[in-house]
Amino acid sequence: MPQPKTVLEALMQRRERYKTMADKATEENNSSKARRLGRIVKQYEDAIKMERAGRPVNYGELPELPDFPPLPTTKQSQSSTPAAAQPAAVPAARPSQPTAQKPAGPGGGRSQPVVSPSAAPTQPSPARKSVKESMNERQLKLLQEKQKKVRFLALQAKKQGDMEEAKRLIIIAKGFDPMIEAAENGLPVNMDSIPKLPDEEVSHAVSPPLDTAPIDAQILTGDTTEMYSRLISTLQKQIEQCQTLAQAYRELGNAQTANRFQEYCQNSQEDKDLLVMAHQHNDPVPRFHFEQRTIPTLRVTPGLKKEEAEITIIGGSNYKQQGGGSGEEIDTFVKFEFPYPSDKPQTGQTGVVRGAETVEYKHSSKVQVNLKARSFLSVVKRKQAKFEVLHRRGLGLLRGDRSLGTASLKLADLEAKQEISAVIPLCEGRKDTGGTLEVKICVHHPLSGIKEEFVKEKWLVFESKAGRSVTKSSPTNAAATKPSPSKAARPQIF
Repeated sequence: MPQPKTVLEALMQRRERYKTMADKATEENNSSKARRLGRIVKQYEDAIKMERAGRPVNYGELPELPDFPPLPTTKQSQSSTPAAAQPAAVPAARPSQPTAQKPAGPGGGRSQPVVSPSAAPTQPSPARKSVKESMNERQLKLLQEKQKKVRFLALQAKKQGDMEEAKRLIIIAKGFDPMIEAAENGLPVNMDSIPKLPDEEVSHAVSPPLDTAPIDAQILTGDTTEMYSRLISTLQKQIEQCQTLAQAYRELGNAQTANRFQEYCQNSQEDKDLLVMAHQHNDPVPRFHFEQRTIPTLRVTPGLKKEEAEITIIGGSNYKQQGGGSGEEIDTFVKFEFPYPSDKPQTGQTGVVRGAETVEYKHSSKVQVNLKARSFLSVVKRKQAKFEVLHRRGLGLLRGDRSLGTASLKLADLEAKQEISAVIPLCEGRKDTGGTLEVKICVHHPLSGIKEEFVKEKWLVFESKAGRSVTKSSPTNAAATKPSPSKAARPQIF
Protein backbone atom coordinates (compact mmCIF):
# COMPACT_ATOMS: atom_id res chain seq x y z
CA MET A 1 0.00 0.00 0.00
CA PRO A 2 1.52 3.38 -1.00
CA GLN A 3 2.55 5.74 1.77
CA PRO A 4 -0.05 8.55 2.00
CA LYS A 5 1.35 12.02 1.38
CA THR A 6 -1.62 13.97 2.72
CA VAL A 7 -4.13 13.59 5.51
CA LEU A 8 -6.95 13.34 2.98
CA GLU A 9 -5.28 10.42 1.20
CA ALA A 10 -4.70 8.63 4.51
CA LEU A 11 -8.35 9.06 5.52
CA MET A 12 -9.52 7.64 2.18
CA GLN A 13 -7.24 4.62 2.52
CA ARG A 14 -8.63 3.84 5.98
CA ARG A 15 -12.22 4.30 4.81
CA GLU A 16 -11.69 1.80 2.01
CA ARG A 17 -10.16 -0.75 4.40
CA TYR A 18 -13.08 -0.49 6.86
CA LYS A 19 -15.56 -0.67 3.98
CA THR A 20 -13.92 -3.91 2.80
CA MET A 21 -14.10 -5.35 6.33
CA ALA A 22 -17.80 -4.37 6.58
CA ASP A 23 -18.61 -6.07 3.26
CA LYS A 24 -16.80 -9.21 4.41
CA ALA A 25 -18.76 -9.27 7.69
CA THR A 26 -22.02 -8.91 5.73
CA GLU A 27 -21.09 -11.89 3.56
CA GLU A 28 -20.38 -13.92 6.72
CA ASN A 29 -23.84 -12.99 8.12
CA ASN A 30 -22.15 -11.26 11.08
CA SER A 31 -24.69 -8.44 11.31
CA SER A 32 -23.43 -6.91 14.57
CA LYS A 33 -19.88 -6.63 13.27
CA ALA A 34 -21.11 -5.25 9.94
CA ARG A 35 -23.13 -2.53 11.70
CA ARG A 36 -20.19 -1.61 13.91
CA LEU A 37 -17.82 -1.31 10.95
CA GLY A 38 -20.47 0.60 8.99
CA ARG A 39 -20.54 3.24 11.73
CA ILE A 40 -16.75 3.57 11.50
CA VAL A 41 -16.99 4.03 7.70
CA LYS A 42 -19.51 6.83 8.31
CA GLN A 43 -17.07 8.47 10.75
CA TYR A 44 -14.34 8.51 8.11
CA GLU A 45 -16.70 9.81 5.42
CA ASP A 46 -17.66 12.73 7.67
CA ALA A 47 -13.96 13.39 8.41
CA ILE A 48 -13.17 13.40 4.66
CA LYS A 49 -15.93 15.94 4.01
CA MET A 50 -14.64 18.22 6.78
CA GLU A 51 -11.05 17.87 5.56
CA ARG A 52 -12.03 18.85 2.02
CA ALA A 53 -14.02 21.81 3.32
CA GLY A 54 -11.00 23.00 5.31
CA ARG A 55 -12.70 22.60 8.67
CA PRO A 56 -10.84 21.20 11.71
CA VAL A 57 -11.08 17.43 12.25
CA ASN A 58 -10.62 15.63 15.57
CA TYR A 59 -8.38 12.77 14.40
CA GLY A 60 -8.19 11.29 17.91
CA GLU A 61 -11.83 10.11 17.68
CA LEU A 62 -11.18 8.07 14.53
CA PRO A 63 -10.43 4.37 15.15
CA GLU A 64 -6.96 3.30 14.03
CA LEU A 65 -5.82 0.14 12.25
CA PRO A 66 -2.78 -1.71 13.64
CA ASP A 67 -1.14 -2.27 10.22
CA PHE A 68 -1.56 1.34 9.06
CA PRO A 69 0.94 4.14 9.72
CA PRO A 70 -0.28 7.08 11.79
CA LEU A 71 -2.09 9.90 10.06
CA PRO A 72 0.40 12.44 8.60
CA THR A 73 0.24 15.72 10.46
CA THR A 74 0.19 19.18 8.90
CA LYS A 75 3.89 19.68 9.67
CA GLN A 76 4.79 16.40 7.99
CA SER A 77 2.82 17.44 4.89
CA GLN A 78 4.67 20.77 4.72
CA SER A 79 8.07 19.10 5.18
CA SER A 80 7.49 17.04 2.03
CA THR A 81 7.53 20.22 -0.17
CA PRO A 82 10.83 21.30 -1.83
CA ALA A 83 13.30 23.01 0.41
CA ALA A 84 13.67 25.89 -2.03
CA ALA A 85 10.08 26.93 -1.40
CA GLN A 86 10.84 27.49 2.28
CA PRO A 87 12.83 30.48 3.53
CA ALA A 88 16.20 29.51 4.97
CA ALA A 89 16.53 30.68 8.55
CA VAL A 90 19.87 31.35 10.15
CA PRO A 91 20.19 29.54 13.51
CA ALA A 92 19.88 31.99 16.39
CA ALA A 93 22.41 30.01 18.43
CA ARG A 94 25.36 31.14 16.26
CA PRO A 95 25.00 34.90 15.63
CA SER A 96 28.77 35.52 15.53
CA GLN A 97 29.43 33.39 12.42
CA PRO A 98 29.26 35.52 9.28
CA THR A 99 27.39 34.27 6.27
CA ALA A 100 29.68 33.29 3.40
CA GLN A 101 29.33 35.68 0.42
CA LYS A 102 29.46 34.58 -3.21
CA PRO A 103 31.72 36.78 -5.39
CA ALA A 104 29.97 39.24 -7.64
CA GLY A 105 29.47 38.34 -11.29
CA PRO A 106 30.73 40.27 -14.30
CA GLY A 107 27.62 42.38 -14.33
CA GLY A 108 28.39 43.68 -10.89
CA GLY A 109 25.14 42.33 -9.49
CA ARG A 110 24.58 41.90 -5.82
CA SER A 111 26.09 38.84 -4.29
CA GLN A 112 23.75 36.03 -3.17
CA PRO A 113 24.11 34.70 0.36
CA VAL A 114 25.18 31.05 0.63
CA VAL A 115 23.33 29.16 3.33
CA SER A 116 25.62 27.32 5.71
CA PRO A 117 25.16 23.53 6.11
CA SER A 118 24.03 24.01 9.71
CA ALA A 119 21.14 26.17 8.58
CA ALA A 120 19.74 23.60 6.14
CA PRO A 121 16.32 22.21 7.13
CA THR A 122 16.52 18.79 8.77
CA GLN A 123 14.76 15.81 7.27
CA PRO A 124 11.67 14.64 9.18
CA SER A 125 12.35 11.66 11.44
CA PRO A 126 10.43 8.40 10.95
CA ALA A 127 6.96 8.69 12.41
CA ARG A 128 6.47 7.06 15.74
CA LYS A 129 3.61 4.74 16.50
CA SER A 130 0.57 6.59 17.77
CA VAL A 131 -0.43 6.27 21.42
CA LYS A 132 -3.75 4.69 20.47
CA GLU A 133 -2.02 2.08 18.28
CA SER A 134 0.47 1.08 20.98
CA MET A 135 -2.34 0.88 23.54
CA ASN A 136 -4.30 -1.34 21.17
CA GLU A 137 -1.33 -3.68 20.81
CA ARG A 138 -0.93 -3.91 24.58
CA GLN A 139 -4.62 -4.71 24.98
CA LEU A 140 -4.43 -7.41 22.33
CA LYS A 141 -1.38 -9.00 23.98
CA LEU A 142 -3.01 -8.94 27.43
CA LEU A 143 -6.23 -10.50 26.13
CA GLN A 144 -4.37 -13.30 24.35
CA GLU A 145 -2.27 -14.05 27.45
CA LYS A 146 -5.33 -14.20 29.72
CA GLN A 147 -7.22 -16.45 27.30
CA LYS A 148 -4.24 -18.79 27.11
CA LYS A 149 -4.05 -18.93 30.91
CA VAL A 150 -7.78 -19.69 31.26
CA ARG A 151 -7.49 -22.55 28.75
CA PHE A 152 -4.56 -23.96 30.70
CA LEU A 153 -6.56 -23.81 33.96
CA ALA A 154 -9.50 -25.52 32.23
CA LEU A 155 -7.20 -28.34 31.11
CA GLN A 156 -5.88 -28.71 34.68
CA ALA A 157 -9.42 -28.85 36.09
CA LYS A 158 -10.32 -31.55 33.55
CA LYS A 159 -7.29 -33.64 34.53
CA GLN A 160 -8.28 -33.32 38.20
CA GLY A 161 -11.79 -34.57 37.41
CA ASP A 162 -13.57 -31.27 38.17
CA MET A 163 -15.69 -31.18 35.01
CA GLU A 164 -17.98 -28.38 36.25
CA GLU A 165 -15.02 -26.07 36.82
CA ALA A 166 -13.54 -27.06 33.44
CA LYS A 167 -16.80 -26.18 31.65
CA ARG A 168 -16.99 -22.84 33.45
CA LEU A 169 -13.43 -21.97 32.45
CA ILE A 170 -14.08 -22.92 28.81
CA ILE A 171 -17.03 -20.50 28.78
CA ILE A 172 -14.78 -17.77 30.20
CA ALA A 173 -12.13 -18.50 27.55
CA LYS A 174 -14.70 -18.21 24.76
CA GLY A 175 -15.75 -14.85 26.17
CA PHE A 176 -12.35 -13.46 25.16
CA ASP A 177 -12.92 -14.17 21.44
CA PRO A 178 -15.07 -11.10 20.58
CA MET A 179 -12.72 -8.83 22.55
CA ILE A 180 -9.65 -10.22 20.77
CA GLU A 181 -11.38 -9.80 17.40
CA ALA A 182 -12.22 -6.18 18.21
CA ALA A 183 -8.62 -5.48 19.28
CA GLU A 184 -7.27 -7.08 16.08
CA ASN A 185 -9.51 -4.76 14.03
CA GLY A 186 -8.16 -1.72 15.86
CA LEU A 187 -11.29 -1.12 17.92
CA PRO A 188 -11.12 -0.03 21.57
CA VAL A 189 -11.82 -2.68 24.23
CA ASN A 190 -13.29 -2.01 27.67
CA MET A 191 -10.69 -3.71 29.86
CA ASP A 192 -13.03 -3.52 32.89
CA SER A 193 -15.26 -6.12 31.22
CA ILE A 194 -12.48 -8.75 31.15
CA PRO A 195 -13.59 -11.82 33.16
CA LYS A 196 -11.60 -12.41 36.33
CA LEU A 197 -9.40 -15.49 36.37
CA PRO A 198 -10.12 -18.08 39.09
CA ASP A 199 -6.91 -17.36 40.98
CA GLU A 200 -7.69 -13.63 40.85
CA GLU A 201 -11.23 -14.24 42.13
CA VAL A 202 -10.08 -16.29 45.11
CA SER A 203 -7.08 -14.17 46.02
CA HIS A 204 -8.94 -10.88 45.78
CA ALA A 205 -12.37 -11.85 46.97
CA VAL A 206 -11.88 -14.14 49.93
CA SER A 207 -8.18 -14.07 50.74
CA PRO A 208 -7.13 -13.92 54.39
CA PRO A 209 -6.87 -10.34 55.68
CA LEU A 210 -3.56 -8.66 56.40
CA ASP A 211 -4.60 -6.27 59.16
CA THR A 212 -7.02 -6.18 62.05
CA ALA A 213 -9.95 -3.85 62.58
CA PRO A 214 -10.75 -2.00 65.82
CA ILE A 215 -13.28 -3.60 68.15
CA ASP A 216 -16.66 -1.91 68.31
CA ALA A 217 -17.04 -0.31 71.73
CA GLN A 218 -20.70 -1.34 71.89
CA ILE A 219 -19.72 -5.02 72.08
CA LEU A 220 -17.62 -4.40 75.18
CA THR A 221 -20.39 -2.61 77.10
CA GLY A 222 -22.69 -4.29 79.60
CA ASP A 223 -22.18 -7.41 81.69
CA THR A 224 -20.78 -10.76 80.52
CA THR A 225 -24.20 -12.14 79.51
CA GLU A 226 -24.94 -9.16 77.26
CA MET A 227 -21.47 -9.41 75.70
CA TYR A 228 -21.99 -13.11 74.99
CA SER A 229 -25.37 -12.33 73.39
CA ARG A 230 -23.93 -9.68 71.07
CA LEU A 231 -20.98 -11.86 70.02
CA ILE A 232 -23.24 -14.86 69.29
CA SER A 233 -25.55 -12.62 67.26
CA THR A 234 -22.58 -11.31 65.23
CA LEU A 235 -21.36 -14.84 64.50
CA GLN A 236 -24.85 -15.92 63.45
CA LYS A 237 -24.98 -13.07 60.91
CA GLN A 238 -21.61 -14.16 59.54
CA ILE A 239 -22.84 -17.75 59.22
CA GLU A 240 -26.00 -16.70 57.35
CA GLN A 241 -24.00 -14.39 55.07
CA CYS A 242 -21.53 -17.15 54.18
CA GLN A 243 -24.31 -19.67 53.54
CA THR A 244 -26.09 -17.23 51.21
CA LEU A 245 -22.94 -16.38 49.25
CA ALA A 246 -21.78 -20.01 49.06
CA GLN A 247 -25.14 -21.02 47.59
CA ALA A 248 -25.10 -18.10 45.12
CA TYR A 249 -21.59 -18.87 43.85
CA ARG A 250 -22.35 -22.58 43.60
CA GLU A 251 -25.42 -21.84 41.46
CA LEU A 252 -23.18 -19.78 39.16
CA GLY A 253 -20.72 -22.67 38.86
CA ASN A 254 -17.88 -21.03 40.82
CA ALA A 255 -17.01 -23.96 43.07
CA GLN A 256 -13.73 -22.51 44.39
CA THR A 257 -15.27 -19.35 45.85
CA ALA A 258 -18.27 -21.33 47.13
CA ASN A 259 -15.97 -23.75 48.98
CA ARG A 260 -14.04 -20.88 50.51
CA PHE A 261 -17.25 -19.34 51.87
CA GLN A 262 -18.25 -22.77 53.16
CA GLU A 263 -14.96 -22.86 55.04
CA TYR A 264 -15.63 -19.40 56.51
CA CYS A 265 -19.10 -20.58 57.53
CA GLN A 266 -17.66 -23.64 59.28
CA ASN A 267 -15.10 -21.53 61.17
CA SER A 268 -17.77 -19.11 62.35
CA GLN A 269 -19.99 -22.00 63.41
CA GLU A 270 -17.14 -23.50 65.44
CA ASP A 271 -16.54 -20.10 67.08
CA LYS A 272 -20.24 -19.84 67.89
CA ASP A 273 -20.31 -23.34 69.44
CA LEU A 274 -17.22 -22.45 71.46
CA LEU A 275 -18.88 -19.28 72.69
CA VAL A 276 -22.11 -21.04 73.66
CA MET A 277 -20.13 -23.66 75.58
CA ALA A 278 -18.07 -21.05 77.41
CA HIS A 279 -21.24 -19.17 78.37
CA GLN A 280 -22.81 -22.34 79.76
CA HIS A 281 -19.67 -22.88 81.88
CA ASN A 282 -19.80 -19.26 83.13
CA ASP A 283 -16.27 -18.83 81.76
CA PRO A 284 -14.77 -15.46 80.89
CA VAL A 285 -15.29 -14.41 77.28
CA PRO A 286 -12.63 -16.10 75.10
CA ARG A 287 -10.01 -13.94 73.42
CA PHE A 288 -11.19 -12.52 70.08
CA HIS A 289 -10.44 -9.84 67.50
CA PHE A 290 -11.92 -8.35 64.32
CA GLU A 291 -10.26 -8.74 60.92
CA GLN A 292 -10.70 -6.43 57.94
CA ARG A 293 -11.90 -8.64 55.08
CA THR A 294 -12.94 -7.84 51.52
CA ILE A 295 -16.14 -9.78 50.92
CA PRO A 296 -17.73 -10.10 47.46
CA THR A 297 -21.47 -9.64 47.20
CA LEU A 298 -23.59 -10.78 44.28
CA ARG A 299 -26.81 -9.15 43.26
CA VAL A 300 -28.71 -12.42 43.11
CA THR A 301 -31.59 -13.97 45.04
CA PRO A 302 -30.51 -17.41 46.35
CA GLY A 303 -33.03 -20.20 45.94
CA LEU A 304 -34.87 -18.43 43.11
CA LYS A 305 -34.55 -19.81 39.58
CA LYS A 306 -33.65 -17.57 36.65
CA GLU A 307 -37.06 -18.10 35.06
CA GLU A 308 -39.00 -17.19 38.22
CA ALA A 309 -40.09 -14.04 40.03
CA GLU A 310 -41.35 -14.09 43.61
CA ILE A 311 -44.16 -11.82 44.77
CA THR A 312 -44.41 -11.45 48.55
CA ILE A 313 -47.37 -9.71 50.21
CA ILE A 314 -46.15 -8.96 53.71
CA GLY A 315 -49.08 -7.13 55.30
CA GLY A 316 -51.39 -4.14 55.39
CA SER A 317 -52.63 -1.53 57.81
CA ASN A 318 -55.41 1.02 58.43
CA TYR A 319 -58.12 -0.63 56.33
CA LYS A 320 -61.40 1.31 56.27
CA GLN A 321 -64.76 -0.36 55.84
CA GLN A 322 -67.77 1.04 54.08
CA GLY A 323 -68.92 4.22 55.79
CA GLY A 324 -65.41 5.21 56.83
CA GLY A 325 -65.16 3.07 59.96
CA SER A 326 -61.89 1.48 61.08
CA GLY A 327 -60.54 -0.44 64.04
CA GLU A 328 -63.01 -3.35 63.85
CA GLU A 329 -61.56 -6.75 63.02
CA ILE A 330 -62.50 -7.92 59.53
CA ASP A 331 -61.57 -10.78 57.20
CA THR A 332 -59.45 -9.61 54.28
CA PHE A 333 -57.33 -11.05 51.49
CA VAL A 334 -55.27 -9.60 48.64
CA LYS A 335 -55.39 -10.31 44.91
CA PHE A 336 -52.45 -9.49 42.65
CA GLU A 337 -51.82 -9.25 38.91
CA PHE A 338 -48.34 -9.50 37.39
CA PRO A 339 -48.28 -7.92 33.89
CA TYR A 340 -46.27 -10.65 32.11
CA PRO A 341 -46.93 -11.93 29.55
CA SER A 342 -48.79 -8.89 28.25
CA ASP A 343 -51.55 -10.88 26.57
CA LYS A 344 -52.16 -13.10 29.63
CA PRO A 345 -51.08 -11.54 32.96
CA GLN A 346 -50.44 -13.96 35.82
CA THR A 347 -52.66 -13.63 38.89
CA GLY A 348 -52.96 -14.99 42.42
CA GLN A 349 -54.23 -14.21 45.90
CA THR A 350 -53.43 -14.63 49.57
CA GLY A 351 -55.41 -16.55 52.13
CA VAL A 352 -58.09 -14.85 54.22
CA VAL A 353 -56.66 -13.22 57.35
CA ARG A 354 -58.56 -11.56 60.17
CA GLY A 355 -57.27 -8.30 61.59
CA ALA A 356 -57.96 -4.67 62.34
CA GLU A 357 -55.27 -1.99 62.42
CA THR A 358 -52.51 -4.28 61.17
CA VAL A 359 -52.88 -7.43 59.09
CA GLU A 360 -50.02 -9.84 58.36
CA TYR A 361 -50.41 -12.01 55.25
CA LYS A 362 -46.81 -13.27 54.79
CA HIS A 363 -47.81 -14.78 51.47
CA SER A 364 -45.36 -15.60 48.65
CA SER A 365 -46.20 -16.66 45.11
CA LYS A 366 -43.91 -17.42 42.18
CA VAL A 367 -44.63 -16.41 38.60
CA GLN A 368 -42.83 -17.32 35.37
CA VAL A 369 -40.58 -14.73 33.69
CA ASN A 370 -37.87 -14.60 31.02
CA LEU A 371 -35.13 -12.21 32.06
CA LYS A 372 -33.48 -12.34 28.62
CA ALA A 373 -36.61 -11.60 26.58
CA ARG A 374 -37.11 -8.12 25.18
CA SER A 375 -40.82 -8.40 25.86
CA PHE A 376 -40.13 -8.80 29.59
CA LEU A 377 -37.79 -5.80 29.59
CA SER A 378 -40.50 -3.76 27.88
CA VAL A 379 -43.03 -4.82 30.54
CA VAL A 380 -40.63 -3.87 33.33
CA LYS A 381 -40.06 -0.41 31.85
CA ARG A 382 -43.68 0.45 31.11
CA LYS A 383 -46.04 -1.50 33.37
CA GLN A 384 -46.84 -2.07 37.05
CA ALA A 385 -47.85 -4.93 39.30
CA LYS A 386 -51.38 -4.40 40.63
CA PHE A 387 -52.82 -5.31 44.02
CA GLU A 388 -56.35 -5.17 45.45
CA VAL A 389 -57.40 -5.62 49.09
CA LEU A 390 -60.82 -7.27 49.47
CA HIS A 391 -63.13 -7.62 52.49
CA ARG A 392 -64.65 -11.13 52.74
CA ARG A 393 -68.25 -10.74 53.90
CA GLY A 394 -70.79 -13.50 54.62
CA LEU A 395 -70.65 -17.23 54.01
CA GLY A 396 -71.82 -19.56 51.26
CA LEU A 397 -74.30 -18.06 48.80
CA LEU A 398 -74.54 -14.86 50.82
CA ARG A 399 -70.83 -14.24 50.56
CA GLY A 400 -69.82 -10.97 48.90
CA ASP A 401 -66.33 -9.52 48.58
CA ARG A 402 -65.96 -5.75 48.74
CA SER A 403 -62.90 -3.85 47.60
CA LEU A 404 -61.10 -1.80 50.27
CA GLY A 405 -58.64 -0.24 47.82
CA THR A 406 -56.14 -0.90 45.05
CA ALA A 407 -52.41 -0.28 44.79
CA SER A 408 -49.70 -0.62 42.14
CA LEU A 409 -45.92 -1.03 42.18
CA LYS A 410 -43.61 0.06 39.36
CA LEU A 411 -41.19 -2.61 38.11
CA ALA A 412 -38.59 -0.32 36.50
CA ASP A 413 -36.13 -0.76 39.41
CA LEU A 414 -35.70 -4.43 38.45
CA GLU A 415 -33.33 -3.26 35.70
CA ALA A 416 -30.68 -2.44 38.33
CA LYS A 417 -31.90 -4.39 41.39
CA GLN A 418 -32.88 -7.98 42.05
CA GLU A 419 -35.41 -6.94 44.70
CA ILE A 420 -37.86 -4.08 45.10
CA SER A 421 -39.98 -3.56 48.20
CA ALA A 422 -42.30 -0.76 49.17
CA VAL A 423 -45.19 0.28 51.39
CA ILE A 424 -47.72 1.52 48.84
CA PRO A 425 -50.89 3.50 49.58
CA LEU A 426 -54.35 2.09 48.92
CA CYS A 427 -56.67 4.13 46.73
CA GLU A 428 -60.30 4.06 45.60
CA GLY A 429 -60.01 5.46 42.13
CA ARG A 430 -57.77 8.49 42.66
CA LYS A 431 -58.76 9.00 46.30
CA ASP A 432 -56.35 7.88 49.02
CA THR A 433 -58.10 5.68 51.59
CA GLY A 434 -55.38 6.08 54.22
CA GLY A 435 -54.52 2.38 54.20
CA THR A 436 -51.22 0.87 53.08
CA LEU A 437 -49.97 -2.44 51.71
CA GLU A 438 -46.40 -3.74 52.09
CA VAL A 439 -45.16 -5.87 49.18
CA LYS A 440 -41.90 -7.19 47.74
CA ILE A 441 -40.97 -8.52 44.28
CA CYS A 442 -37.76 -10.46 43.62
CA VAL A 443 -36.07 -11.86 40.51
CA HIS A 444 -32.95 -14.02 40.32
CA HIS A 445 -30.72 -11.11 39.24
CA PRO A 446 -31.11 -7.57 37.83
CA LEU A 447 -32.00 -7.34 34.15
CA SER A 448 -28.73 -5.48 33.56
CA GLY A 449 -26.85 -8.68 34.50
CA ILE A 450 -25.19 -10.34 37.48
CA LYS A 451 -22.72 -7.95 39.07
CA GLU A 452 -20.10 -8.63 41.72
CA GLU A 453 -19.32 -5.91 44.24
CA PHE A 454 -16.62 -5.92 46.91
CA VAL A 455 -17.23 -4.50 50.37
CA LYS A 456 -14.92 -4.29 53.37
CA GLU A 457 -16.33 -5.76 56.55
CA LYS A 458 -15.15 -6.39 60.08
CA TRP A 459 -15.02 -10.16 60.62
CA LEU A 460 -15.23 -11.59 64.14
CA VAL A 461 -12.64 -14.31 64.84
CA PHE A 462 -11.82 -16.10 68.10
CA GLU A 463 -8.21 -16.94 68.86
CA SER A 464 -8.70 -20.05 71.01
CA LYS A 465 -8.11 -22.88 68.52
CA ALA A 466 -7.78 -25.47 71.27
CA GLY A 467 -11.26 -24.67 72.49
CA ARG A 468 -12.78 -25.75 69.16
CA SER A 469 -12.35 -29.39 70.05
CA VAL A 470 -14.70 -28.81 72.98
CA THR A 471 -17.51 -27.83 70.62
CA LYS A 472 -17.89 -31.44 69.48
CA SER A 473 -19.09 -32.48 72.94
CA SER A 474 -22.74 -32.18 73.82
CA PRO A 475 -23.99 -29.35 76.04
CA THR A 476 -25.09 -31.91 78.64
CA ASN A 477 -21.60 -33.35 79.04
CA ALA A 478 -20.10 -29.89 79.03
CA ALA A 479 -22.36 -28.74 81.83
CA ALA A 480 -21.41 -31.80 83.87
CA THR A 481 -17.71 -30.91 83.62
CA LYS A 482 -18.16 -27.30 84.63
CA PRO A 483 -14.82 -25.99 85.93
CA SER A 484 -14.52 -24.27 89.23
CA PRO A 485 -13.95 -20.50 89.30
CA SER A 486 -10.39 -21.04 90.43
CA LYS A 487 -9.57 -22.94 87.24
CA ALA A 488 -10.91 -20.28 84.88
CA ALA A 489 -7.68 -19.65 83.00
CA ARG A 490 -9.14 -18.60 79.65
CA PRO A 491 -7.53 -15.44 78.23
CA GLN A 492 -9.51 -12.23 78.25
CA ILE A 493 -10.29 -10.04 75.26
CA PHE A 494 -7.80 -7.37 74.38
